[in-house]
Amino acid sequence: MKKKIIIILIILALLVSATVVYLNNVVLPTKVKALIIQGIEKKTGKKVTLESLKINIFKGLVLKNLTICEEKDVLVSVEEAYCRFFIWPVFRKQIIIPSINLKSVIVFLERKKGQTVNLQDFFQPKSTILPQEPGKPKQEAKASAGFNLTVYRVSITDATIIFQDDTLPQPFTKNIENINLKLSLSLPDHLKFKFSGQIPGETPVIISGSGEFKIPGQELDADIRIENLLPKDFSGYAQNWGINFGKGSVNSLANGINFGKGSVNSSANIKFKKDILNLSLEVQAKNLDIQKDKILAQLSSDIKGNLEYNFKDKLFQYAGNASITSSRLSGIESAGDIEEINGNLLFNNDGISSDNLTAKVWGIATQAKLNLKDFSNPLLNIHTSSSLPLDLVQAL
Repeated sequence: MKKKIIIILIILALLVSATVVYLNNVVLPTKVKALIIQGIEKKTGKKVTLESLKINIFKGLVLKNLTICEEKDVLVSVEEAYCRFFIWPVFRKQIIIPSINLKSVIVFLERKKGQTVNLQDFFQPKSTILPQEPGKPKQEAKASAGFNLTVYRVSITDATIIFQDDTLPQPFTKNIENINLKLSLSLPDHLKFKFSGQIPGETPVIISGSGEFKIPGQELDADIRIENLLPKDFSGYAQNWGINFGKGSVNSLANGINFGKGSVNSSANIKFKKDILNLSLEVQAKNLDIQKDKILAQLSSDIKGNLEYNFKDKLFQYAGNASITSSRLSGIESAGDIEEINGNLLFNNDGISSDNLTAKVWGIATQAKLNLKDFSNPLLNIHTSSSLPLDLVQAL
C-alpha cells in the first residue's frame, strides 16, 4: 500500500513538473506574455515591456521587470510581481487571487504646467467604436462576458514615488522612498490599508498611516502621521507669498507652506462621506523662523483644529486653537522686538481671538486681549496692560 502511494506521488510530481516546464517554456513566454502586454497597452495607451513570465512552485505566477512608458519617460516599473490563484473557480468564470505581491515599484508622478497630472488618465476605460453603417449612428462595442476577479490582499514593498512639479518657476522634485503598503479585503465590503514611507534628507521624513474604505458607501476613515518634515525643502511653494522660513521645525499637514531649517511632525484623522471631507489636525511647531519682508517671527506652537469641506456646495469651514510658547516677533519699527510671547489663540471662519496673551515689549511684561473679526473686512481690537517704569515712559 505504501509503495502504491509513493508511486502515485512520484507520478503526480512528474506530471506537475512537466506541466510547469511546458508552461514556462512554451505557453507563458509567448502567448500569455503577449496577452498581458497587449492588455495593459490597450488599457493605458502606453508602451509596455515585460522581461519574463514564469510559474514558481513557491511564489506562483511571477512577472519580472514590467515597465510602462510614455515616450522617453518610464511612468511605472515593477522589478517583480507574483501571485497565487485558485484553479477550480476558473471553470465558473471566476479568478480568485489570495494575494498579489509587488517588489521594488517605481512610479513617476508629474504635475504639469497645465495643472494636469501625467497619470490621471491611467487605466481609464476606452470604448471601442464599431464600424458605422451608412445612415446609422455610431455604436459602441459592448463588453464581452469575462471573468470575475477577486483579490483579497495586495502587498507592495520597497516602492518609490518620484514626484515632479512643473508649475513652479523652478521645477520641484522630491522622492518618497521605502514605501510599504498593505491592502486587504475585509469581507463583505471593507478595504483596509496600512502604509509607511520616508522622504530622504538631512533628517528623513517619516510618513505613515492606516485606515479603511467602505466600498458601498464610498466612505474613507484614515489616520496619517508625518514626522521630521523639513520645511526648507518646500520653500518653492511660498515664493509667490514673499515669505521665507528659516530655522525651526513644524509638525503640520498644511499644504502649500514652505519652511526653512527644522522639521514637521503632524497627525490627522481623515473622514470622507457623501461629498464631505473632515480633517482633525494636530500640528506642532518648534523654533520655526517665518520671515516676510523685514518682519521675522520665531514661533513655537501646538495647534489643534478641525476642517470640513463640502465638495458639492464648495463650502469650507474650520475651527481650532493654537497654544503659543516662547515665541518672538522682530522687525516692527514702532514696537521693536516683542519677546516671550505666550498664550492661546482661538480661530474659525469668523476670526481670531485671545484673552490671555503675554509678552515682553521694550523689555516690559505685557498682557493683552485681542479680537479680529471678519477676514473680508477685518476689524482688530487689542487691549493691553503693563507696568511702565517712569524712566522708560520719559524715553518713549
